[in-house]
Amino acid sequence: AAWSERERERLGPVRYDIAAQAWASRAYAMGILMLWDHELIDHGTGRWNVETLLDRAVRDFGGYDIVVLWSNYPLSGVDDRHQLAYFDELPGGLVALREAIARFHARGVRVLLDHKPWIPTPPPGHGSVEDAFVALLRDSGADGLFLDCSSGPEEPFRAAVAERVG
Repeated sequence: AAWSERERERLGPVRYDIAAQAWASRAYAMGILMLWDHELIDHGTGRWNVETLLDRAVRDFGGYDIVVLWSNYPLSGVDDRHQLAYFDELPGGLVALREAIARFHARGVRVLLDHKPWIPTPPPGHGSVEDAFVALLRDSGADGLFLDCSSGPEEPFRAAVAERVG
C-alpha cells in the first residue's frame, strides 16, 4: 500500500483524461504477440498475417483492443543484440512494421511496442535509448510503449513519448 501511494504521488494525476490517451480506459483485451510467432509473421515469405491473426482472435474470444509487439523474447540472453535491433531485422524492416501497424489500426486495434528499461544501452548511432524509442514510435505509427518490469519511465522520457503519441 505504501509503495502504491508513493507511485501515485510520483506519477501525478491519472493520465486517462488526456483526450489522445482516453482510448486506453476503454481497452480491455490485450494480446502480447511475439514478433517471432509464425501466426503473426511468415518468416519464410516475410508476409505479415495481421488479418488472419485478428480474424482468429475475433472468432476465439471477441478480438483484441490492443496488441503489444514483443520484440526480443524468447531470444533475450541468447544473443547480445540491442532490443531495437529486433525491430530493424523484421521481414521487410521498418516499412513492413509500419504497414502492419496501419493494418491493425484499420481493424480498430491499437499497437504498443515493448520497451525494456532494464536494457539501458542505446543502439549504436541512435543517441539515447529513449531518443531511439521515440523515433521508433514516430517512424512506425505505433500508439505507445509497453514497459516491461519497471516502475515507469523518468519524466523526460514520459513527456517525449506523450508528445509523440498525444
